[in-house]
Amino acid sequence: MQISNKVFNRVAYSVIGNVTRALLSFITGILLARGLGPAEYGVFGFLLASFTALTQLLDMGSSNAFITFISQRIRSKSYLLYYGLWILLQFLFSIILIVAVVPDDFLRELWHGESRERVFVSFVAVFLQNKVWQAAVQIGESQRFTHIVQAVSVSIACVHLIIIVLLFWSGRPSIEFVYGIVAVEFFLGSCVAIWFFPLRYSKDKEAPSAVIREYGKYCYPLVPTVWVAVLTGFADTWLLQRFGGAIEQAYYVVALQFSVVSLIATRSVLNILWKEVSEAYQAKKVEVVRKLFTRTTKSLYCLGAMISGALIPWVDEIISIFLGDSYLAGSLVMMIMFIYPIDQARGQVAGTMLLAMEMTKSTLVLGVVSNVIGVLLTYFLLAPADANVPGLGLGASGLALKMVVVQFFTVNVSLWWISRRLGMKAEWLYQFYGLFLFLFLGYLTNLLVNLSLGSSTAILLRMLLNGLGYLVLIGVAIYKFPSLIGLSHAQARELFAKVRSVCGM
Repeated sequence: MQISNKVFNRVAYSVIGNVTRALLSFITGILLARGLGPAEYGVFGFLLASFTALTQLLDMGSSNAFITFISQRIRSKSYLLYYGLWILLQFLFSIILIVAVVPDDFLRELWHGESRERVFVSFVAVFLQNKVWQAAVQIGESQRFTHIVQAVSVSIACVHLIIIVLLFWSGRPSIEFVYGIVAVEFFLGSCVAIWFFPLRYSKDKEAPSAVIREYGKYCYPLVPTVWVAVLTGFADTWLLQRFGGAIEQAYYVVALQFSVVSLIATRSVLNILWKEVSEAYQAKKVEVVRKLFTRTTKSLYCLGAMISGALIPWVDEIISIFLGDSYLAGSLVMMIMFIYPIDQARGQVAGTMLLAMEMTKSTLVLGVVSNVIGVLLTYFLLAPADANVPGLGLGASGLALKMVVVQFFTVNVSLWWISRRLGMKAEWLYQFYGLFLFLFLGYLTNLLVNLSLGSSTAILLRMLLNGLGYLVLIGVAIYKFPSLIGLSHAQARELFAKVRSVCGM
């Protein structure tokens, strides 16, 4: 299958934009972690995770339906307006609950003693980022305006970094103030993005009742999945805060933040993949869907394994440089979490495929089973030995381990089911020899560099030389075995030619 120039250019824009934004967000996160300290940063992360869960609970799968339907064909202005009103309804409902309905005692128990004002500001920021901005991105990607989406996204990240730097120069920022800045940034960013999209609309008259039926058919199987996933996800965070405390929460949050470096490429292609699969599957172009599925799954898995293989041997040095010695106790957590995004890349592809192909009942079964098993495992790994139902008391390391183990089994079952539905043979072995190969190369270059230069040589110089040597070995591996990323030798040459063309080489 030829690589479409338009799709390739969109992926290139998306990768460049996501890499830039990830770098800016990463620097911002490091400043926050260092400035707030482990205890306050743990609270910051707990609030972020809990309200991300709440927005997903209210969403009930509607955002997945939205991007699927607007990707299949051009929709009317009224169709987009209906979805906007649905988002507004979720927002107002949540605000009324937080401000006027939830009793003080219950609110303090649920958010471990945090004030109502802090809870309110945190929710508004997370909602605007996860719902309003997400809707703007989905609208842009549905009509292939990737360049505008990425330009606004990078601008938001850049402005946020500048403001955080100024805050730390002027004094120690509060969690409330940081979340307030986030809320303003994503509200304005969403307005700017929608303003600049040269959107096309259909002239169809879409009655509200017809739209509700369309969403109901799609979302009905997703509601139990979403609610179970959200409640179990919140339980993970809540149990860690209860049994481990804010500092263990901070170790987990910073480890998760570092681990998402491996997901830059995945995030760059998911909305694009959703658009192309939805369109091709509705047109019954099954062979196109098969090739998109195979190539995307393999390439993103191996790319994640490459990045993690380079970072895992340097965990202690990474923590010392970026976070300081106060976070060194969380090195095992970070090492485990660097493995997590390798399979998460495939998991996000599998989830996108299931939803883009409208296989929502499959999503229901897989989601409910994996999340119920996951929360039981979380309790066993986090609960102390003297609890009524005793556990292992592993803290953040236990939660990280649970994420890796449950995801491995869930992803493999999901990919097997998708392969079966597409009439393909499921492939298993590449995930094992790919991960082993890149971890081996990562530790090999780490050993050679440290033996050659000695521990007295500057850490940054050793890491730089390690990275260069690792890239050379990776290049040789891909050149010899392009099937690692789902390509034949001819397709690999075509891809490298396009990359050279984009880079002006």
